[in-house]
Amino acid sequence: MVEIISSEEHLLRIVFLILLNNHEARYRRSIDAEGNDYHLIINEHGDEVAEWDDQLCEWHLVIPPRKTRDTMNSIDLAPVVARIEKQILKMRTKTQCTSPAECAKRL
Repeated sequence: MVEIISSEEHLLRIVFLILLNNHEARYRRSIDAEGNDYHLIINEHGDEVAEWDDQLCEWHLVIPPRKTRDTMNSIDLAPVVARIEKQILKMRTKTQCTSPAECAKRL
């Protein structure tokens, strides 16, 4: 399992935005020219559509997308996003009241 940079909420948002115009969102970690980690999200064609900003600690969309060579050494984010969404739904289900009396007890 690869650790993906950013919070779960931020990752969900950026992937949702990417999927509005693309069929796939894939995560890739590589090394830049200075030897630093470089985190990016690419689409199904291998175009860089988002990059991680280390100073602001957030993802930024790349407009227009930058061409990269391919999608090799990248991870499909669909299963990751599905797992996060499932976890959120599970947490919300646990916190929901089943009756008005139960809700009153929680207040």
